[in-house]
Amino acid sequence: MLERIETLVESLASEKLPQDDLLTVSQTSELVSLSISTIYSKVSRKEIPAFKIGKRLYFSKEEITAWIKSGKIKTIADIRNEIRR
Repeated sequence: MLERIETLVESLASEKLPQDDLLTVSQTSELVSLSISTIYSKVSRKEIPAFKIGKRLYFSKEEITAWIKSGKIKTIADIRNEIRR
């Protein structure tokens, strides 16, 4: 995780990371339908992937999307497909 954050920071510094991939706290709050204070709480408890540039907190849209999907409740069909593999 730390390596990923360092990579994102380095990419941002060299402007290789598209601005569209960066989310602010407000944008992340809207995306995941949680309050801003809940976002900050989750960041402090390391429950949500985030990184800082200077004093500002940012989120990778790709990582937040993966984080949302990781909390998906599996359907019976999903479980059956996993068993068959």
